[in-house]
Amino acid sequence: MNCATEAKIRPWFNLFKIPEIKAIRPENRYNKDEAGIMEGLGTNGLMVGTSEHKALKKKKAGGRTWTSFVECISATGQFLPPLVIFKGKSV
Repeated sequence: MNCATEAKIRPWFNLFKIPEIKAIRPENRYNKDEAGIMEGLGTNGLMVGTSEHKALKKKKAGGRTWTSFVECISATGQFLPPLVIFKGKSV
């Protein structure tokens, strides 16, 4: 992230001037993005104990599940329905 300078990024945009790239119609140009969230307790988990004891027991975090979201849109604004991927053996 610290190395992302204009001088390093600008040459990448020159690729759009290549004839083979220019020949791709906008409705066939898509961008895909993926994000996700982790469900469950993290490192800020639940503490079990009272203020009378010097030591507290940290409750073990339960199962953590990662859920992914995928979105895809074309240069003309057409989009595919979002995809949500849950943990499991079958859907």
